[in-house]
Order: sequence, then structure tokens, then C-alpha cells
Amino acid sequence: MLLKRVHQNLKFLSDEEIIEIHNTSLKILENIGCYVPHYKILEILDGRHGVNIDLNKKIVKFEKKYVEEVLKGAPKSFEVVPAYFENRFKVGDGVLKLWMNYTQDMCDWVNHERKLCSNEDMMKGIILGNILPFVGTNNVVAAPEGIPSEVADIYCWYMLYKYSAKACNSFIYNLHSARYILEMAISMAGSVEDLKRKKNLMYFAESISPLRWGTHTLDIMLLYSQYEIPIFLGPILSSGGSGPVTLAGSLALANAEILSGIIILNALNEKQPIIYPVLTTPMNMRTAMISFGAPEMALLSAAGVQIANFYGFPSSGNVHLSDSNIADFQYGYEKATTFSLALAAGMEMWGIIGYSAAGHMGTNPGLSSLEGITLDNECFGYMTRILNGIEVNKDTLAYNVIKEVGIGGNFLATHHTADRFKNELWNPDIFVRQSYSEWLASGKRTAVENTIERTDKIIKDNWPCEKVIDSSKEKELDKIFNSAKKHMLDK
Repeated sequence: MLLKRVHQNLKFLSDEEIIEIHNTSLKILENIGCYVPHYKILEILDGRHGVNIDLNKKIVKFEKKYVEEVLKGAPKSFEVVPAYFENRFKVGDGVLKLWMNYTQDMCDWVNHERKLCSNEDMMKGIILGNILPFVGTNNVVAAPEGIPSEVADIYCWYMLYKYSAKACNSFIYNLHSARYILEMAISMAGSVEDLKRKKNLMYFAESISPLRWGTHTLDIMLLYSQYEIPIFLGPILSSGGSGPVTLAGSLALANAEILSGIIILNALNEKQPIIYPVLTTPMNMRTAMISFGAPEMALLSAAGVQIANFYGFPSSGNVHLSDSNIADFQYGYEKATTFSLALAAGMEMWGIIGYSAAGHMGTNPGLSSLEGITLDNECFGYMTRILNGIEVNKDTLAYNVIKEVGIGGNFLATHHTADRFKNELWNPDIFVRQSYSEWLASGKRTAVENTIERTDKIIKDNWPCEKVIDSSKEKELDKIFNSAKKHMLDK
């Protein structure tokens, strides 16, 4: 169980400053509003007390009282049930969760080269997600080459449903894809009602900063809200680019956009599960590129978590990332700093759908890495041990053992040590803990080399990847995917 004195204890913002940001977000929504180019959603919002709409401009403004009423009643937690029921997990329980990454290309740690993802690479990523204990949700690492872009997202979900032993996540590009992926999710769940209960599908609805929603995003929000599909709401706003360069201003703007999404979803379905992503990112003013490893990223992430906690929503975010393109000192320092601060502030989910911490390298747009998933799993174990804290009770205080050993003795041979050291002391699989002479004798192996070796071993021991569904369910998925290919590629 997470200890509150460790988790949610770091505060870069005072309570008064959070309220100032909240009130500024409300002023933005009430006086400036947001662009909602969707007549059906505008029709649903129209006539609600506290909602003001300019139908010609498609600008919607929300009054303060209405926003705060919606926030009070919005759902704050839900459970996801994958094909393997024992791997279910709950969102909103405060327990730390690791999400796998998805990018367009991959990074080969052995040759330090960018590469396209093959179907084999994708399957290797699913194996790692299945086997590594701290990975909470599986992904395909990258869209494999050779798959037509029109059905790439459908193919990714298709393969995840067939092979992932854990809850899964990936991108959904448009409404056409969303319908086929929804059909697969219903098939996996068993029925529409089972889908609403199991929630084995999730979607990331990204607004376009500043203060705009894309029509395709609203289309999918409208469709998925009917089935109570969990939706991540969040702009990847860049401070100095699509948002104010001042961090407080960017936080207020990003929060306003997230609140607008919460209000829209609540109008579509009051039972709609929502996650509050913390994605605001500083922009490098010399290059106009976002910077995942900057100190401002740590500040924005930790502060964003505080705002999510203020509303009571579970939070996720882009932390434990780095701008470095190889696994070097910068890579480790930036990842550890951003993650540690967000963790101490109370972030629950390490990553977001499709663009997450586990396996991510570099920026603009960043790369996926099989070895990075393995290393991040190790880091996650390290951080989880810190979160577990120090248990203080009669047994752990060990007075009787201290008395028994007495002055000048040692505790190595006691039953107390033998019975408890495995649970008390974290033991790494990858990090180097050798004396200098031992390290020389072992060939001067580094943590990176250990990571590559362990990644290869996990894949070799579990290859080929086994399906997690029976033949009848596989036939249903095959039929849906083949239908998608026929209709979307023959247009």
C-alpha cells in the first residue's frame, strides 16, 4: 500500500496557487471558450444552463458554476479487465502503473541506429510486456512496416487482443478505425454490457492547443461515450509554442482544455470514465522542439499532478523520458529526475496511451526501444521499493533480535535476516552491484549490456509469442480485421 507520507507529499504549488490556476482556467472557459466543430455535440450541449454557444463560430463557453457542478459528479475510478482476468487493474486506486510506449520508429541499442519496426519486433515487444512484472498495459512498440497506414491502428489492436496477456493500449486514428476496434473490443468482452463492465478498450482524446477540438476526436468521443470506454483527455501543449511560455499560464490553459473535454464527455454520458493526463511540455526556444528531459518538464508534471489531485481524478503523464538519443548519463539523469518528482507529487500512471515511458528514447518524435522496456521495468521496481517505504512495527524494529545478538555480534546468520531480507531489500536484475575487481573479472559489463542480454533472453525463452484467446475468438477477430481491410483499402 502506498504511504501517503511518500506519495502526494511533494508540492510545487500551494493550495492557494492551485485555486488561482483553477480560477484562471474557469475564466478562459467562460470568457474565451473553446472551438467544438461538431453539430451533434453542439446540439447536445445547447440549452444546458451554464453553456453558451455561438453556432456560427462553433465556439462554446462554460460558466463557472456549471463547470464545478460537472466536476463534482464525474467518475474518478474504474477497472480494466483484459483477456486474462488475473491481470486486471484498477485506475484511480493510487497504485503506480507502467504503460508501454508506441512510436513510428524504433531504436536499436546494439548499433545505436533508428530502424523501422518489423512484425517480429512488434511481437517481441508484446512478449516483453507480457513477461516483465511491472508493465501494467501492453502495446505494440511501433506500427510494423508493410501494414497499410489506413489499417495500421486496427492491426495493432488486432494483434494485441490476440497476444497480450495484459490490458492493452494503442492509438486510434479516426472514426472508421474506431468502429472496427470497438467491434473487436465487444467481441473480446463478450457483449456490449460486458464491454461496459470490463472496459477492455481505451482512447486518448487530444485537444489541439490552444482551445480547439478536432472533428475526428469528437467523433470518437461521441461514439465511445455510448459504451463508457475510458478516455484520456489532454493536450500535449508546448510552453512557448501552443501555450504561454510561463509555466503557470501553460498549466491554466492546459487545464482549461482538459476541463472542456470533461464537460463534453459528461454531457454525452454522466458515467463516462475519465483520466487526467499531465502532458504540458516545455519548448526548446532555440530549436522549436519540445524537451522531455528539461527541468521545466519535471515542474510541469509535478504541478499538473497536484491539479489532477485537486479535482480527484487519476493522473498520468509523460515522465521518465529523456531528450538523449542513447542510454547515457543524460538519459538516466533526466528520466530519474522527472519521474521521481512526479511520483512524489502523486502521479498514478507512468505514461499515457500510445506515448509512454516504458521503452521511449529521445524526442521529436522519439523512438521505441525493446531494451528500454526492460530497463524501465527495472527502474520501476527500484521506485516501487521506495514507495513501499519503511514499515515500523514490533517485528521490524527487531528489538529481541538486537538483544539476542548483543554487543559486537552480527545479524547475517539470524533467522530474522534469512526470513525477511528478500522482502526488505530490493535486488536488481540489471543494475551493476559488483566490486571493482569483480566487475573487471566479469568483462566490465555495464547496465546497458546487461539490459540487452536480459531482453534477448526473455524473448528467446518465450518465442514464439503465444495467443491468449481460443480459436473461436480468433476467428471473430480475423473476420473483423479482414472486413476492415476490405472496406478501408478498397475506397
